Amino acid sequence: MNFMQDEPFVAVLNDGKSRRLRKQCPHWSELFPNGNRSHRKRSHATLGCSAAVLLKTQPPVLKIPHKIFDGRPSTAYSTVMEITYPKRTVSASSLRKVQKQSVSDDVETQLRAAILSGAIAAGETLAEAQLAGQLGVSRASVRQAKFQLAQEGLLEFDSRGTARVRTLTEDDVREIVEFREVLDVAAVRLATERITPQQIAKLESLIAQIQREPDLLQLTMLDIAFHDQILQAAANSRLLAAWQLLRPQLQLWLAGMHRLHNLVVADTQDETARSHQQLLEAIQSGDCDLCEQLARSHANGLRSRLIDVQATPQCNGASDE
Repeated sequence: MNFMQDEPFVAVLNDGKSRRLRKQCPHWSELFPNGNRSHRKRSHATLGCSAAVLLKTQPPVLKIPHKIFDGRPSTAYSTVMEITYPKRTVSASSLRKVQKQSVSDDVETQLRAAILSGAIAAGETLAEAQLAGQLGVSRASVRQAKFQLAQEGLLEFDSRGTARVRTLTEDDVREIVEFREVLDVAAVRLATERITPQQIAKLESLIAQIQREPDLLQLTMLDIAFHDQILQAAANSRLLAAWQLLRPQLQLWLAGMHRLHNLVVADTQDETARSHQQLLEAIQSGDCDLCEQLARSHANGLRSRLIDVQATPQCNGASDE
């Protein structure tokens, strides 16, 4: 069907939404040849199950099949829209990288570090107004950061909406350790087969940093980064997604364990470096069974050793007699 250039409006299907015509179409009888006469002559007609809208057309003249106007969905509608409103692509030169970090992200980073380091202790409440004043930000920024930390499992809200640093129960610790063991075992077995020389070099670099790091919180971050790299070497996206789900709560538990272990044993840095070195050597050897054995021991080792040390008479203040 041809529409003359001096007739700038054409009716097209509008996805079943009923709408009145805003202007009379010059050739209504051509568009709806089976309609009754009174229907064709009305300047403001309402179509049945679908509506017609008016779109200005530009030369060249459009040729549209009749079936687009029969009241049923048609693929021709997308063709009309593409011709009438051609797609525009955004030039790469019109975009720039975002340089400024969000205020709420900065607040979130500071609160996370304070929680993991123990500066904000387990069970302690986070007063929104007080934190906003200390950080020099709005309460909304603090609120947004608290919601994110709650999603990670570092904070929890009580019935009155007050945010508290999460206190890990015995059941929490058991589940975290069990989940970690499952992920570590699967990751090291896959990494044994798939690890690259570049990834081995990164693991060696992390061990060297652990040996030099005196700060316990940074030691925890390097410990987690080592296992991050093993998960990357495993090359399994779903395994990595499960690890990222566990990661924040594992950080919370491991940071507390490192602080407690350092108070009781005082060789946390050396032991952490040594256990990771053994795990890396097992991965390099290609012995999957040895890797699994070390991964299980590594997942439970810090907690088990701390329990054993605390159970000795010297730590309990008991005499040998």
